[in-house]
This record gives sequence, structure tokens and C-alpha cells, in this order.
Amino acid sequence: MLESLVAHSIRARGAMVALLAMLLVAGVYAMTQLPIDAMPDVSTIQVSVLTKVGGLSAVETERAVNIPIENALNGVPGAVELRSMADSGVSSVTVVFDDSTDPWFARQLVIERLRGIEASLPSNAETPELGPISSGLGEIYMFIMRSEHHSPMQLRTLLDWEIVPRLRTVRGVIEVNAMGGELKQFQVRVDAARLAAHHITLKDVIESLRVANLNAGAGYVERGPEAFVVRGEGLLKDEQEIGAVVLRTVPNEAPLLVRNVAEVRVAPALRYGVVTHNGEGEAVQGTVMMLLGSNSHDVVIAVAAEVEKIRKDLPPGVTIETVYDRSDFVGRTLETVLHNLLEGIAVVILVLAIFTGSLRGALAVVLGIPSAMAIALIGMNLFGVTGDIMSLGAIDFGFLVDGPIVVLEAVIAATTGKNI
Repeated sequence: MLESLVAHSIRARGAMVALLAMLLVAGVYAMTQLPIDAMPDVSTIQVSVLTKVGGLSAVETERAVNIPIENALNGVPGAVELRSMADSGVSSVTVVFDDSTDPWFARQLVIERLRGIEASLPSNAETPELGPISSGLGEIYMFIMRSEHHSPMQLRTLLDWEIVPRLRTVRGVIEVNAMGGELKQFQVRVDAARLAAHHITLKDVIESLRVANLNAGAGYVERGPEAFVVRGEGLLKDEQEIGAVVLRTVPNEAPLLVRNVAEVRVAPALRYGVVTHNGEGEAVQGTVMMLLGSNSHDVVIAVAAEVEKIRKDLPPGVTIETVYDRSDFVGRTLETVLHNLLEGIAVVILVLAIFTGSLRGALAVVLGIPSAMAIALIGMNLFGVTGDIMSLGAIDFGFLVDGPIVVLEAVIAATTGKNI
């Protein structure tokens, strides 16, 4: 059977050359579609549930938040591990699924289990949210912001409200985390003595601010053929508007305002740490997270291009400096693979040309390397294997040319009557 296959291939050499060309073209196309990364992602399939609850210690958060969520998630189909962590005001519950579980399906299962969980949580707990669908290798790009003319609060506000939304629009980006700087807040600092003097409680102040910070619709007014929409615009915009919120009205007296019992000002939220870079002082950092399964090389290039556009729109004096770029590692990986491939081809041609005396035979043997690479790339695409230093760099070129060398030796022996 093998002899007939070889004989048929020799007779239809034109078809074999065309088939080889088609294989190489398919391999090149498969390489362009192959997800490229520096290292293989061996992270498990995880879904994290994050809940913020103010005013509770770590122990209270564990009892009041973690335990109800854990009870709701116990027995989720496909789950192999359930773990949690509680900090002051923050709860994190992580469900680890079997590796065969689809990550999107896993998130859907968790969402279904969390329906109605708010009734079991403290009243001051926010709605539980799922963490980004990323992995342990999801951090692909980091940058810092500096300025000699802007405060840490101004830099953080610029990052949160202008830069982060733009980076989230990049295809393949699932989240952008902001760290450092000072988180801007409008703070109402009440005076207990003034509250007591006016017989006002802290709850009254909070409720008045909540009610005043709303937009309301009031239908419309018809005037001839036209209709005018009536709206009440009540969203508070600055410290002056907050201070002017009415707490109480008394006939024949001036209304009691927030500024009469409290100091209203813009101030940073309580900080638990700072971000520094190379010992050069405080900075603001942004970390870009990649969507699970995306091509990190393509995503990083797109993120870097968007960062260049953002640089042009920054206020004078504000700079963005890249501190981590995954494409650097991916580029080195591809360079290593290409270097090994070219070096292997050169060594094979040189050795075979010297020992066989046939340059044409050496070139025929070398064709086995790109052919095998093309088949490998097609298979990696079909089975979802990422191209990285482990999968591409581990290719044994000596093993690839071992078979063709044996065939070449047999051909030379048959045509010349000499053994190599």
C-alpha cells in the first residue's frame, strides 16, 4: 500500500506540489487566527461574586454577607470548589468550576443562584456583582499618570471619567482597574451641636439629601398644537447646591438649610494605600484586563493605539507612561520561535548538503519543517490551543526532519548504489 501511494505521488507530482502549497497557505492563515500569548494560561474557570457593604468589620461581613452567598451557591452544577474572603466592607466569594465548563455558562449558573439574595443581606449592602470574565493572566497593560500641576484627586477623576471609559471600548478589553490618587467625594460634615440645637437628626439630613438629589417628571402641558414636557431638575451639581438643600421649613421663619448645620466640601475618600513608581512620588495607575480567550497580542496593540490617541487629548502637563506591555513578551516569544525555526532550517541544509552532496535533496528535506508547522498550526486552531513559548517553542525540528532524511538516504542509495 505504501509503495502504491509513493508511486501515485510521483506520477501526480503536480497535484502533490499544489496540495503542499495549499497546506502552507492554510498554515499561514491558521497562524493569523491563532491566539498568541507569552505563556499558557492554566487558570481555572472561576466566577467571583463581589459585594460592598459599608460599616461592617471583616468578621461581621463574613457572617452577614459571605455565609448567605455561600449557602446560595452551594451545589452549583460543575462547581469543584467554593472559597470566600471578607474584609472591612468588602465580600468576595469565588466559585471554581471544572475545566470543561464553559465560562459564560458558569456565570449564568451563578447569576441564577443569586436571584433574590438581597433579601438575605444587610440593608446597607449593595447588590452583589460578578467579577470580570478574565483570568490570572488577564492583566495585559499597565500605565501610570503624572502631573506637576494637577492634584492626585484631579488625576484620579480624569482617569475614572475620561480615560477608563475610552479604554473599555477597545475590543477584547473586559475591565480597566484604577488605583492610586484620591477618589473625589462631596462630603457633608455635620455639626452635632447644631443638629441638637435645631432638633434635627442625622437621619433627617440623609433623607433630605436623598430626596433633593432626584430628577422628576411631571407630564406635559399642551399649548395649541404643541406639548411642553415638564421636568423637575434636582440632581445636585456642586457644594453650593448641596448646602442649599432644605432640611425644614417653619412659617414666618427662614428655612433651615444643610449649610446651617454642616460643612459641605469636596474632599478625598478614605485611602488605604498609595501608588508610587520608581521612588519618584505618588502616581495614578490604570490596569487593563483582557477578555478571557482573546488574542493578547492584538488586544495590547489596540490598547496601545488608543492610549496614543488619549495622550493627544490630555490636559497640559498630564503624562501617561506605560509600565507593563504584554506585547513585549509576546514579541520575544515570536522572535524566539522564528529564530529557532530559521536556525533549524539552516543547520539541516548545511549538514545534509555536506554529508549527502546534494543541495536539492537537502532542500526537499527542509520542506518537511514548514509542512509540519502548518499542520500543527491548523490543529492548534481546531482544538483551541494558544500559541506561546510552551506550545510553539517546544517543537523538535530534529524529529520533524528525521523521516525525510531516511527517505532521502534511501533515494540516494537506490540511485547511486552507495550508502551514506
